[in-house]
Amino acid sequence: MTVDRVPAPRVVMMCGPGGAGETTYAKGLEADGWTRLSFEVEFWNRGVTTLPSAEVVAEVSAELKARLLRLIAAGEDVVLDFGFWFRRQRDEYRALLAPQGIVPVTVYIATSLSTILSRTTGGTVVRRTTGLSRNRRRRSTSSGSSRRLRRRARST
Repeated sequence: MTVDRVPAPRVVMMCGPGGAGETTYAKGLEADGWTRLSFEVEFWNRGVTTLPSAEVVAEVSAELKARLLRLIAAGEDVVLDFGFWFRRQRDEYRALLAPQGIVPVTVYIATSLSTILSRTTGGTVVRRTTGLSRNRRRRSTSSGSSRRLRRRARST
């Protein structure tokens, strides 16, 4: 008699600075059947459109942790679209998942500074610091001179 083992649910923690592409990657997993948990989505669903208070952040955090535990108990794969900028936050979620026998995978999205700035500010900061227009900057970064742009932006 063979016993089919049900694979343990998987958890991915997205890690990277804002604008690096974590949400895009997480939405790709979501399209493949994973459940995506996101502070931003929770804030939006609660009508929070400005910087949330510490109290609201604590409420949302507790709810997302509880939802994560319910989902993995149900055998669901989950992607945590949180940013995970700080090691203590990653460690906190590892400790939360350890009793369930789950070791989350951390996916770090490495992105150049110029790309992040263009995604998060529409290029405004880069144009001010480099003097380049949006179209010129795009041509420059696609031709491999993003390092030069970063150097120039730091020196001004």
